[in-house]
Amino acid sequence: MSRTLKLVSAVNQGLKSVTDLSSEQHSLIVEECVVNGGGYDILSIYGEAYTDLKMKDNHKPQWLLSSEGEVWEISSGYSRTINFNDVILSDGEALTSAKHKPLLNTFQYWLASVDNPLYSGGKLSKPRTTYQKLLKVISLINALLIYGHKFDLQNVHLTNFDRDLVMSLLVRCARQGITVGLYNYADELKLFLRSKIHEISDIQAQKFKEQYPYVTRHLLPEESMLKLTVNERIKACCWLHSNGYYQTNKNNKYFVELPYPNSKKLTKAIYAGRIICINDVVLPKVDELTIMEEGALTEFRSVPNTDTQSETSIESIIQILTPFKLLLTTIDMPDSAKINSSAFNNVSVKALSDHELSLKTTGRFLTLPANVVFSSIRNAFEFCEDYADAILNATLKLLSAARDDRGSVVSVEEYICDKLKALGVKEICLFSDVPDVNPKRRSCIGLLDLYNVLIGSMQVLIGAMMARRNSEVIGLNPFDTVTDDHFLVFDLAKSGTGGTKNYREQVKRPIPESIANLIRKIEVFNKKLISQQLADESALRLLNNVDKKTLKVVGGITRNTRLDDFCDFFETELVDFGDGDIRRYYIRHHQLRRFFAMVFFWNKKGGHLDALRHFLGHVDIEHLYHYVTEGQSGAVLNGVKASALVDSAYKNELENVSTLKALLKERFGASTIEITSLSDAIDDYGDDEEYISTPSLAEVSKLQVLENQVLVLLEKDVISFEPEFFTITDADGNEVQDYKFILRVNEVD
Repeated sequence: MSRTLKLVSAVNQGLKSVTDLSSEQHSLIVEECVVNGGGYDILSIYGEAYTDLKMKDNHKPQWLLSSEGEVWEISSGYSRTINFNDVILSDGEALTSAKHKPLLNTFQYWLASVDNPLYSGGKLSKPRTTYQKLLKVISLINALLIYGHKFDLQNVHLTNFDRDLVMSLLVRCARQGITVGLYNYADELKLFLRSKIHEISDIQAQKFKEQYPYVTRHLLPEESMLKLTVNERIKACCWLHSNGYYQTNKNNKYFVELPYPNSKKLTKAIYAGRIICINDVVLPKVDELTIMEEGALTEFRSVPNTDTQSETSIESIIQILTPFKLLLTTIDMPDSAKINSSAFNNVSVKALSDHELSLKTTGRFLTLPANVVFSSIRNAFEFCEDYADAILNATLKLLSAARDDRGSVVSVEEYICDKLKALGVKEICLFSDVPDVNPKRRSCIGLLDLYNVLIGSMQVLIGAMMARRNSEVIGLNPFDTVTDDHFLVFDLAKSGTGGTKNYREQVKRPIPESIANLIRKIEVFNKKLISQQLADESALRLLNNVDKKTLKVVGGITRNTRLDDFCDFFETELVDFGDGDIRRYYIRHHQLRRFFAMVFFWNKKGGHLDALRHFLGHVDIEHLYHYVTEGQSGAVLNGVKASALVDSAYKNELENVSTLKALLKERFGASTIEITSLSDAIDDYGDDEEYISTPSLAEVSKLQVLENQVLVLLEKDVISFEPEFFTITDADGNEVQDYKFILRVNEVD
C-alpha cells in the first residue's frame, strides 16, 4: 500500500486527525481524491472537522427529546407531542400498524430532516425557525393523509404520488391559501355542514335568524369561502350553535358565547382520526359562520386589507415547497415507503406559470389608493408636529397623578395645556360603549384617545419611512432608536444566526430629520416613564399602550388597534359595497411599504410630492429613485406601476393610451372593461354636484380588474413603465431636475 493510501486509511479509521496533518499530507489526500475519484468518506471527515457539521446522514435533531415507540416528544422553543397512533387510514389500519410501518418511517424521516444542515447548505436554523419548519412538514403530512384517496395511500403508500398531484396541491394552496389548501378545509367543512343542515327545520332557522340577524349580512365573494346560500348559512350556523360550537370554556369555570365557531372543536369534528397533532392545527376563522359583530372596535367594517395575492401566494408557495421537497431525502432511508423520485421534477414557482392568472391576480381592494396613502401620511405628520409635545406632556402628568392618587383621578383639566383645551379636550378618554363615540373622539374630547391617535400616526410615519415589516416597527426599542446622524436602528426580521444560539441582525436605515425628531420626543417620554417609575423598561417598546381603565402603561403595541384609531379619527376613504354595506380603508404596515415607490409614480398627481417635501427633503431624485427601487421587490414595484398607469389612462394623461387599450383587448379579450376618462365618468352623473365621493363596489372593481390585467403585462415584460430624467430651467432661471414616466411596448405578438 502506497504512503498516500496508508494516510487516507489512517484518517478514515480515525487513527489520524485531519487537523493535525501537514500541508504536504493535505495535498497528497486531495491529489488521491482527484486522480482516483471517490474519497467521499474522507471529504466528509474534512467537512465535519472544519465546519462543525455532521456530513453523514445520521442527524439526530436537537429538538427531538424522545422518539421511542409511537409517540414523539419535541421541543424547539415550544414543546409538543406527536402521537402517530392517532391516525387510522381509510383501510381501517392504524398508521402505526405493521402494514403502514414504511409510511410511518417516511413521515418520521421527513420530520427529522427539517434542521439537518446537509439539506440546507450547511445553514443552522434558529429554534423558532425550526419549529415553524416542523409545523409546515406536519401540515404537509396531514395533507397527504387527507388527499390520500386520490393516490391510493392506504394500499400503495406514496408510490402513486406524482408531479401532477404535487402541482395540483400547490395550485390549490395558491388559490385558497396555504392552510385552507393543505387541509382541503373549504370542501371538508362544507361537506360536514351540509351533512348536518337537514337536521334543522325551517321554523328553527327562522327563529335563529330573528335571534341573530347578523347571520344574513351582505358578504363579498372573497368572504364566502364555503359559497353557501343564505338559507344554508342560517341553518349551518343554527346547527353549530345548537351543538355548542359557539361556546368556549373560560378559565375552566364557565362558558362564554363566541361570535364564530370554536375552531378547535370544529377541527376535531372534521379531522379526528385522520391527521396528526390535531390539537395544534389552527384553521382560519370562517366569515360566513360569524353570527354577531365582534366588539365593533372600528367605526366601519374594513375594506379587505390582506396583502396582494401576487406577492403572498408566491412567497407562501416557496415557504411550503422547500420543506415539501425534503420528502425526497427519505428515498434511500431503511424501511421507508417507495417514492416516485420524479414527483418534484420541474416543480417550482416558475412552473406554475400555466396557472399564472390564479397566482398573479391581485385582490380587488388590497392595495391602498394613492390618495388614501398620501393624505394619511400628511395627516399623521401634521398631527404629530402640532400636538405631540402637548399630548405627551399631558399624558405623563395624568399617569403620574393616577399613580399617586391610586386611580382616583377623574378630570384632566389641571393636566392639559391651553393648546389642548382650545382643541376641545375635556375628559380622560371615551370608552367604546359611549353613544356616537367616534364623532365625539374626532371632536378631541378625550386625552388618551388623542394619545392613541398620536401612536397610530407614528406607526404610519415610521412604517412609511422604514418600508419594513410590522414586527420590526412594533419591536423598536424604547429609546436609542435614532442616531445623531438620523439613522433608524432596528432588529432585522428573518435574519441572524440559528442553531442553539439565536441572534438577530441589527441594521440602520436613513430617516428624514423631521421624523427622527418626532421619534426623539417619544423616546424622551419613555425615559420619563422609567425615571418616574411609571413603567418597567423591560416591558416598553418605542410605541406603547396606555390602559384607559387602570391609567397605566401596559407595554408595547402588539396589534393594529392604534392604526384603526388613526383611520377612524381622520376618516380615511369609504367604499360602498351595496346593500348598506359601507366600509373603510384601514391601513396596515404591508401597504405602507409601497410608500416610497408610490411617491415617484404619483408625484405629478395633485402635487402630492410637494405636500411631502417638508420631511422627505430635497435630494437628487434620480439617485433616490434607484435607491428606492433597489429596496423593493419586483412584485411591489409592478403593483404600484399598474395602479399609477391605470390612473393615468383614466385621466387621459397617458400619451399612448391607444396602444395600451389594444394590448389589453388582444391579451384579455373583448370582455376587457373599456378605459374612459374620469371626467366622462362624472358626466354620467349629469351635474358635478351629483357626483358621489364614496366610490361604489362596481367602480372600485372596474379599476382593479384593469390593474390586474396591466400587472400581468408588466410581469411578462410586454410593457414597461419607467422614468425618464431630465433637467429644465424654471421661471427664476434655476436648473431643476425633473422626470416623466414613459410607457413602452416591448413586445406585441
